[in-house]
Amino acid sequence: MTISPLPWLPLPATFDQVARVVGRGSEQGARATAAEELAAMHRAAAAGARAAAWVRRLAGRQAAAAHGRALEETARALARASSHDVVRGEGRLDDREYRTLTGAVVLGTGNAGGPPDLHPGERTALLAACALTVAMPATAADRRARELPLLADELTETIAAGERAGAARAARTTATDAARLVLGGSGDGECPRARQAHRGLTERAFYVFELVLAHQGSHDEDARRQALTTALGPAARGTAAVALLRVADDPALGLDDDRRHHLTRLAAELDPRTTRDLTGRTRR
Repeated sequence: MTISPLPWLPLPATFDQVARVVGRGSEQGARATAAEELAAMHRAAAAGARAAAWVRRLAGRQAAAAHGRALEETARALARASSHDVVRGEGRLDDREYRTLTGAVVLGTGNAGGPPDLHPGERTALLAACALTVAMPATAADRRARELPLLADELTETIAAGERAGAARAARTTATDAARLVLGGSGDGECPRARQAHRGLTERAFYVFELVLAHQGSHDEDARRQALTTALGPAARGTAAVALLRVADDPALGLDDDRRHHLTRLAAELDPRTTRDLTGRTRR
């Protein structure tokens, strides 16, 4: 006689059991989606706050008070458009706030006698920042977790580009103190590395001068001139290396890491010892 295996098979779940399991899965998925959406909104608000802070700095440097007030208003609109309540749809931007986030922001007010004091790179960044921020409340609820981080990252990069443009503008309009580019200036007395580099540079120049003079076997004017000319060669390379290092370390110039490293490499090629004395690092 054959015994059926059916009695040992598990009984099928009831509809209520299946509904509870599916319900738990849906609740967990909803909680995960809500957490992702909340994180995306935090990211958007942080990017908007950074953009608003940058625009406030632009407002602070305006000579025309009307332009300063207009940019302050734009900064407030940027912060509000990226806030949680507006992005979620619980709050709305009014018509005045929308107007402050249009392309007219780079033109300023008509009664100020000219446009705001903005560098071309800053104008482009300001326009892009307004457009990206206005797009945040327009994201659909089911796409916020994906789209808000994209807008936030683009806004952060845009503000960084605007800040770099401003730093370059300041570098071009700020006079460089030529005395700061050479060793032995008033501020070098407090820096042990600068004192060491200055002492090493002068000692090497003096050594070359004495060595060449001794080899010539004469101390007449021509011999001394030749010795001095020979000694000035390495001294000039060391002086040029110092100038390159001082330019690389000048925060007013707003150089990025690649440019600073490039200048440091050039200085090391000109005079490795002076570069080592000033930076405390050997060339790699």
